[in-house]
Amino acid sequence: MAESSKRQRVRGSSSTTVKHRRRQPSPPESSPSPPLSLTPAHQNLQFSTPALSERYFSLFSDRQIIDPKHLHEQYFDDHSFELFGMLKNLGLDDFVCDVAPYYPYLVRVFYRNLKFSDNGTMKIEVNNVKMIIKLSLLASIANLPSVGLNFEGKLFKDWADEYNMDVARELICFPYKPLTSRILVGSMTVEARILHCVICRVLFPRVSNFAHATEEDILLMWIIMMVK
Repeated sequence: MAESSKRQRVRGSSSTTVKHRRRQPSPPESSPSPPLSLTPAHQNLQFSTPALSERYFSLFSDRQIIDPKHLHEQYFDDHSFELFGMLKNLGLDDFVCDVAPYYPYLVRVFYRNLKFSDNGTMKIEVNNVKMIIKLSLLASIANLPSVGLNFEGKLFKDWADEYNMDVARELICFPYKPLTSRILVGSMTVEARILHCVICRVLFPRVSNFAHATEEDILLMWIIMMVK
């Protein structure tokens, strides 16, 4: 393994310094209901052209939105888990603990109109307002660090000599569990199992396949546990 002083950390893709906003508490159960969902009667308030409106209502208005999850830092402070320290070392602690209200129909409108430029800048139109969001601004909004390597779902060449599946298994699995073609959650250590849950429900949320780790999950777990 490379010396820790030489290890690189996975970050965003710009060098802008990020100010972390104060973490908000979970909204109370009696919080007011969000506005009613967008209806065709209000379409002219949200879209600049009839074509945009028609595409939204035919393809996006009924799309499922994954219910956001977050961590409670106090829970990890009260127990002996090392996981939260790993996330903090990578500057991910504010992001995984952040919670705020959101409006589902505006989320759908956002993704309906989202376009990416070649340099990763996002161009969108929401509520008839056109916006450009740079990666540095997105990092600031999301409480994410914005320096280091840009993770694209595959192993960096600099780490090719350090990482392989056998190394990952030794790191995240119990040694007495039999080898299988897939790494199942039941074969993981407690720390690794919680980290896998954080990856597939908070960092890279999905709606299924929680019982086993994908190749990308395993790589991310190795990166976080080795504090790359």
